[in-house]
Amino acid sequence: MFQLNNQHAQMREFVYNSYRFILKPSTNSDFQWNDILQVIVPTISPLESFNLHSEPATCPICLDRHTAPRMLLCGHIFCLHCLLQHLSNSENQKFTKCAVCGDVFYLKNVKPVHFYNIYPSTSIVDLTLLRKPPSSQLALPLGHFYPSSLIPPQEIPPSFIPIVFTFAKYMLATSSSLNSLYVNDIHKLQSEREKNQGDHFTQMFIDQATEKVIDATHTINETIDTPILHQIEERQQDIYNQLSKRSEYVPPEHTRDYFFYQSSQGLPIYLHTLDTRILLHQFKSYSLFPPKLSLPIEHIQEATMDENLRKRCKYLSHVPLGSDIIFVETSLKDIVDEETLLFFKEPLEQRKTRRNAKHRREERESAKAAKRAMILENERIAQQAEALSTKSFPQMVSTPRPIEEEDEETQLNHALALSAAATRSQNGGGGPWGTSFATALSSQDAINNQSKHDMETFDAQWNAAIEQQGTTQENENNGKKKKKKKTLVLGAIGSRRA
Repeated sequence: MFQLNNQHAQMREFVYNSYRFILKPSTNSDFQWNDILQVIVPTISPLESFNLHSEPATCPICLDRHTAPRMLLCGHIFCLHCLLQHLSNSENQKFTKCAVCGDVFYLKNVKPVHFYNIYPSTSIVDLTLLRKPPSSQLALPLGHFYPSSLIPPQEIPPSFIPIVFTFAKYMLATSSSLNSLYVNDIHKLQSEREKNQGDHFTQMFIDQATEKVIDATHTINETIDTPILHQIEERQQDIYNQLSKRSEYVPPEHTRDYFFYQSSQGLPIYLHTLDTRILLHQFKSYSLFPPKLSLPIEHIQEATMDENLRKRCKYLSHVPLGSDIIFVETSLKDIVDEETLLFFKEPLEQRKTRRNAKHRREERESAKAAKRAMILENERIAQQAEALSTKSFPQMVSTPRPIEEEDEETQLNHALALSAAATRSQNGGGGPWGTSFATALSSQDAINNQSKHDMETFDAQWNAAIEQQGTTQENENNGKKKKKKKTLVLGAIGSRRA
C-alpha cells in the first residue's frame, strides 16, 4: 500500500481524498511522487455528490473549467497554460509558489490530471458489491475478470480494465491510455486558443502549453512505448478478451474474503454497517448479496478513517488513514422481508432516534452560533460607528493641572481670563461666542469716555510723582552727588518708568 514519508508529506491532501493514480509499469505498491504518471480526480467531491446544485471544479487562476489540467505536489489543480502564465511572473522560470497555498513547486514535477464525471443524487444511491481478500489492498467488483490471473490480489492491476479504472486506488499505465490523455489535452488547448481569438497574450501561453504536451508525449513514448511493455500489454489484452467470454465468478458460501457495498461511481461512499447486517440476515451469506443495489437515502454520516474505525470495519483496511469517507443510511424495505425488518426494529429505531437527536443538537448549535455572530457583528458595527464619529469630529479635552504645578504665566493668563469674563458679565456680556455686534456698537462711546478719563488720571498721577521725586532728592542730597532713583507709576491703562 502507498506509504507517506517525510519528503512527500504534502501528498496527504489528495491521498486522503478520492484521488487515484496511474503509475509507471515498473512501479510497486510503495510508490512515490515521481512514479505517478497521471492522477484521476472526480469532478465533484464525495460530499457534493449528494447536492444536485454542485458545480464541477474550476481553475483557481482563470476561474473556468480546466484545460489540460495539471496537479502540483500540494494537491491543487490548474490549467497548464495558466501555470505557465503564473510562472512567467516569477524571477525564476523553473519554480514559483502555488497561487492558492503558497507552496513552492517545480514545473517539471506537475502531474497530468484526468477528470471523470460524477453524477449527483439526493434521493437514490447506486451501490456495487466489492470483494477484498484479507491480505490484499485491492477491492474490485465480482464478475468476469476478478478474481483471475489477470488481476492478482497482491499486484497492481492494469488501467485499461473498466472496473479497475473505476475502483482501484492505483493502477499501471499503458502507452495507449496515456497517449489518448495527451491527445485530448492538445485538442482542448486548440479549442481554448480559438476561444481566445484576438487575445495574443493568452494565446502565447496556450501555444507554450501545447509544446509542453507534445514534448511529454515524446517522453512517454521513449520510456513506456517499448517492445517489452508492448508484449506485456498485448498478453494482458488477450487474457482480458478470454475472460470476457467466461461466466461470472461466484464465490463460495464460506470464504474469508470481505464483501461490502461502495458507490458505483468509485467514490469513498459505503453502505452503513447496520444495513449490511440486515442484508446478511436476509441473504445468509455475503457471497449471495445482490451485485448492485439502488437504495433510497435516509441519512449520510461523515467519518475519518482512523485506527478505531479500521478495527471496527476491517473490510475497509485498504483505505488510507486520515481519508474522509461517508456512510450512507438507506431504507431496505423493498429488499428484505417484514420478518427481517421486525427483527432489527429496535436498532433501527435507536439509529433514527440518534439521528434526530443529532439533528436537533446541530440546529441548536447553529442557532447559538448565529446568535453569537449577530452579537459580535452588532458590537463591531457599534465600535466602527464610535471610531468613525471620533475621527470625524474630534473633541478637544484637556485635564487641568493642579495650581501648585502651574507656572506664573499660566496663573496670569487664568486671572486675565476670569477678569475678562467678569467684565463681559457686567457690561451685558454675550454668549460663548463673545459680545454681539449690536452690543459692541452701543457700548463703544462708553468705552472711549472711560479710556479718556483713565488717561487724564494717569497723567496727573505721573506729574505728581515727578514733583515729589524732585523735592525729595533736593532734601536728601545736601550738596552731595548721589545715584538718581527711578520712579515707577502704575495706572489703569499701563505703567511708566522714569
